[in-house]
Amino acid sequence: MRKNKHLLIALCLFVMIVYSQHIYDSNTDYFKKKNVFLALPSSKSLKILSLGNSEFVADMIYLWSIQFFSNYTLLNAGDFIEDIYNLITDVAPKYLDPYLIGSTIMVMELGRTEMAIRLLQKGSENIKDEWIFDFDSGYYASKYLKDFKRAEKYYKKASEIKNAPKFLKRMLLHSVYMQGRLEESWKLWQEVLDNAKSDLEVHSARLHLYQIKFELDKRSIKSALDRFHKRYGFYPKKIDELCVYGYIKKIPKDFKGNSYKYDSKKGTIDPEAGYMWKK
Repeated sequence: MRKNKHLLIALCLFVMIVYSQHIYDSNTDYFKKKNVFLALPSSKSLKILSLGNSEFVADMIYLWSIQFFSNYTLLNAGDFIEDIYNLITDVAPKYLDPYLIGSTIMVMELGRTEMAIRLLQKGSENIKDEWIFDFDSGYYASKYLKDFKRAEKYYKKASEIKNAPKFLKRMLLHSVYMQGRLEESWKLWQEVLDNAKSDLEVHSARLHLYQIKFELDKRSIKSALDRFHKRYGFYPKKIDELCVYGYIKKIPKDFKGNSYKYDSKKGTIDPEAGYMWKK
């Protein structure tokens, strides 16, 4: 009898819970866009409350953070992202994933590149034997900020870490080229070509040298064309006329030994191959 009574009470409670949930669901739009307020404890408090399990606590917050930022109904979730990932990495400074995933969300989802670089550099300071933080910082600085000088600094730092991959040197040299330091870049990429040990290194070096030579040649040819135009009021029909009239000693060829394409109406030259990198 008592057992049946307990079952009846449990059944009634279950029905009440299901009904309450139904009422709540009926009056709640789970997909409605909204703002949220989020209060976070300090990292010091969390370390104390974790009772020596700070890495476990950091992992739980990290897993929750991924769910939190995957909820696209929250309009202001980005307001909390830096605080959340700083909290996680303060509690567990050697925890690699939050630096990488947090910075990826900051850039890809929120477009906050400077914030992402701050988090990555925090990781670089806390985990000094990992090159990935400075590589990502350089990539973001180059691709999204177009700050090739900063990219060079990060790539250089990454390439100096023990066991860093060889491609980082090529990224470093590319950032030098993108700053317009053509003579220096020519010398550095020629060294890469001379010492290349793989087809990829050879291919990358040749592409850069092709484009650098064109830009260097363009300077001298354009200067001669402008001086010719200033005197005669038009550009020469054939580019070889620059040599005939003494405006340039010799018309340079491209890196492959081919002639540049010349437009006599515009007074411009272009390479035969496509122009790969735009500054």
